[in-house]
Amino acid sequence: MGEVAGDMNAPPWPRWLAALGLGLVVAATLAGGLVRGLRWARSDAEGLRRVLPAAVRQPERYTGAAACRPCHPAAFESWHHSYHRSMTQAASPAAVLGRFDGAPLDEHGHAAWRRGDGFYVDMPGAEGQIEPRRVVMTTGSHHMQVYWVAEESGALVSFPYSFLLEENAWVPNESTLLRPGEVGVVYTWNRVCIQCHAVAGVPGFEPQTGTVRSSVVDLGIACEACHGPGRAHVDHFRSPLARYRERGGESDASVVGPSRASAAVVSEICAQCHSITAFHDDDAWVRQGHEVAPPASISRWGTVIQHPAHADQPQLDVLLEQDSEYLVSRFWSDGMVRVSGREYNGLIASPCRDDPAFGCLSCHSMHAPSDRDDQLRADRTGDAMCTQCHDDPARWGSAHTHHAPQSPGSRCANCHMPHTTYGLLKAMRSHQIDRPSVQATLDTGRPNACNACHLDRTLAWTADALHRWYGDPMPSEALPPDPAMIRWLIAGDAGQRALAAWHFGWEPALAASRDPFGTQDAADAGAWAIPWVAALLDDPYPAVQRVALRTLSRLSGGPPRSVSSFETHPMRPEDRARLATLRSQRDERAVDLAE
Repeated sequence: MGEVAGDMNAPPWPRWLAALGLGLVVAATLAGGLVRGLRWARSDAEGLRRVLPAAVRQPERYTGAAACRPCHPAAFESWHHSYHRSMTQAASPAAVLGRFDGAPLDEHGHAAWRRGDGFYVDMPGAEGQIEPRRVVMTTGSHHMQVYWVAEESGALVSFPYSFLLEENAWVPNESTLLRPGEVGVVYTWNRVCIQCHAVAGVPGFEPQTGTVRSSVVDLGIACEACHGPGRAHVDHFRSPLARYRERGGESDASVVGPSRASAAVVSEICAQCHSITAFHDDDAWVRQGHEVAPPASISRWGTVIQHPAHADQPQLDVLLEQDSEYLVSRFWSDGMVRVSGREYNGLIASPCRDDPAFGCLSCHSMHAPSDRDDQLRADRTGDAMCTQCHDDPARWGSAHTHHAPQSPGSRCANCHMPHTTYGLLKAMRSHQIDRPSVQATLDTGRPNACNACHLDRTLAWTADALHRWYGDPMPSEALPPDPAMIRWLIAGDAGQRALAAWHFGWEPALAASRDPFGTQDAADAGAWAIPWVAALLDDPYPAVQRVALRTLSRLSGGPPRSVSSFETHPMRPEDRARLATLRSQRDERAVDLAE
């Protein structure tokens, strides 16, 4: 018979006792995580109270991110590592990235210094006097960081200087925005920033009365910003038996689960912040909840505004009455988005959207292994973004691209998602899938992918290539004789100049380009562009100057330098004449992009 373990006459264990045993094991396993979660929750709550003592609340349907950690440790850690989590933080030694060394930042006496675990800045006070104020909150931890101090009313206003992480330097806030520099501008977090830089952020500030009525649940973009209010979910799964029966909570409809929701609904979650949106009910997220519409659906509390080229929307009339430049500051004239952070508008205008399975999570993820810089999934880098659907080699091989297989010109995104969006002092990829078109460039002024890479080529060169390769019609109008990117760099509007300045520091473009007006030593690639980019150091837009400085630092191989200290390379007499001609043609129209 063989060996028998145990007493064969012993009665079988009842199922309820097995379930109880399993529940105890699960509870013991989660105990450590629970303790850590409570510790994190306590420190986070203290930070919230310090930042917004009269405006932080925990509405009854919310729990805060700390409640998610004990049961979802892996998801919590992947989010906690992201820049979404650190978008807005209570000021602390772990959060503050700026150089608070007390050095003067300008002739007005502004400075930033540290005392123990506290961070302080000199702010303009009554009658223009400078007075010290404690920093209570930070915004940003990826490209730049903004610092906020609390007014007596409870409103948070920014220190006039931001800290650029790439340069390790302080710069005026106004020099980070694409508009002519202004003096004395005050940024109030409670008005607009709170909507996207916190969980359940409800704006509310009346400058006339000094009344603050804004509120948040969590600082940063935390769990309930995407999954919806979690109180019912947490209460339900406090029971070990519930966790045993419904492992992972996937059957709980009180929160949003990407595996259950459609691609369209999941993308709307991202669209809450990553879209051009008119908020028609600021308090809907807190007041209405998922009984009105799918949890976290943007249709419940805001309306995505599309350009008339894509959709005729009555809301536009109201917005244009309030701001006649509303469309110009956000879109190219054909409706393609030209400012950062509005990727959802590009998604819904793309042909890829015809596939109901296509959405933001086709390429991005908050929890799967991904690149922290842009949350791009590890298995969706390079051409994998596109070949996950377009798996026919005839559609993406060299016969289609007319470039060497491993070259930047054969990468799908470089042609179909070029860097025509501006924000955060750099160019970013458009999320409206498109193809290069010289006619679209002529109609809108938007750089096309070919000239964005081949900095030394004219529009006529591009038109001829697209005609020979793909049968595109040749434009009927006369084309400018100058290299297109140099024309945009010097004679374009402020947005074009900023995009062009960034592209002159983009490695694939430098590798593909040569001096269009002379010879270039192959060992000194890009040196020919230095005097052209340096021509922007006196640009009327401080942000354009800043982008040019970053590019000059890359071209010269040195550290970032100030506008006053950068020594430009000499320019040939004939190039100086070209520069003067292009400068005389510069588009002087104001282009204040709504970043």
